Amino acid sequence: MLNLYRNGQLWSDTINKVAIFDNEFFYGNILRCTAFRINNSNTWETLYSGDTIMVELSAITQEYYNFISQVKQIGFSIHFSPGPRQT
Repeated sequence: MLNLYRNGQLWSDTINKVAIFDNEFFYGNILRCTAFRINNSNTWETLYSGDTIMVELSAITQEYYNFISQVKQIGFSIHFSPGPRQT
């Protein structure tokens, strides 16, 4: 799973913005693909000189991969939440 950060802020904050790939692409291979598309017509997506971009690669279980794939196919936009804060 890939997440995109812009200037330290998570950009891929919804399931439809998260990039996921099947494990077959990673066994000693170089990943060459378009993982994220940035729409410069949206002000909040426009990149400016000095912006920093970080891509985070995470390993996920097959079950979570299947869940995200199914949600993306349905077309829902679900915001990730860390859950209630523990005090």
